[in-house]
Amino acid sequence: MVAANRLIPVRVGDIEIQVEAVPVAGTEATSGRAAKATGNVLEAFGRAQDAIIEVAKSTKAMIDKAGARHGRTGSRWSSG
Repeated sequence: MVAANRLIPVRVGDIEIQVEAVPVAGTEATSGRAAKATGNVLEAFGRAQDAIIEVAKSTKAMIDKAGARHGRTGSRWSSG
């Protein structure tokens, strides 16, 4: 029996996307394992989102710092 892929809704900021959970070959889906897998996917996605945000902040700070060295103020990506 082949287990079906599952779409798990994940919120990224104000956007909700669907993450596809694909069962590993040779595994059997059980209700407890499926719930745990869903939780693991959501947790991993949250950690990845946090890491992406921190990289973006660091990149913006580096761009702002480089611009300040060359007499520019602010960033074209500034929100305020």
